[in-house]
Amino acid sequence: MPNFDLTREGFESLLATEVAALDPEAQAILTRYAVPVFRTAHEFAGKSGRAATAVWVVAKSGDIVLGYDEVEAEFGIGTFDAAGLVTHWGTFGERLRWSLIRFPDSQFA
Repeated sequence: MPNFDLTREGFESLLATEVAALDPEAQAILTRYAVPVFRTAHEFAGKSGRAATAVWVVAKSGDIVLGYDEVEAEFGIGTFDAAGLVTHWGTFGERLRWSLIRFPDSQFA
């Protein structure tokens, strides 16, 4: 299981900084799809078997989610599966806007 190091308060502070820097186009996307922040995991095939990273989800459209990957320290887009995990995950960098402008129509989801 992943080691979730970033606290809710730490993530919400980071998110508030990113939201404050959004242009009106990106802010409109976030406003439309925002969900109460929650933490889940992205599971993938690692070098020694199954591995997972912590993902903070901030927006959702159907089963497509936008979140923050703690290990990569980047925002990204993926699919939220029935088990409550993020799959088909791809990141777009450390700025929230870079993922928002691709959300929810991303080839990673």
